[in-house]
Amino acid sequence: MGAAADDQAASTEEVASMIDQVADAAEQVSGESGNVSAAAQEQASSLTQIAQNTQTLADQAEELQGLLSGFTIGEAAAESSVHTSKTGAMVSTDGGIHR
Repeated sequence: MGAAADDQAASTEEVASMIDQVADAAEQVSGESGNVSAAAQEQASSLTQIAQNTQTLADQAEELQGLLSGFTIGEAAAESSVHTSKTGAMVSTDGGIHR
């Protein structure tokens, strides 16, 4: 009977050791999930800032397009070398754009 009690005590210690290992692993996972959560929040914040910056740039581009539409090309510029920019505005190589 003494051997059985010793075996049970050893088994109990082994189980307690395993529980400690599982608790340590759970604590480590919890810490890592906190890091992942913080990184995800930071990324979401960055994406929000990028979206805001994109909207600001789009608004500025629209405003600039409106300002460009107020320019006309004078006769001297029309006779010189004129090309169309990517935005559709006509631009003279000799500075012949006039308002």
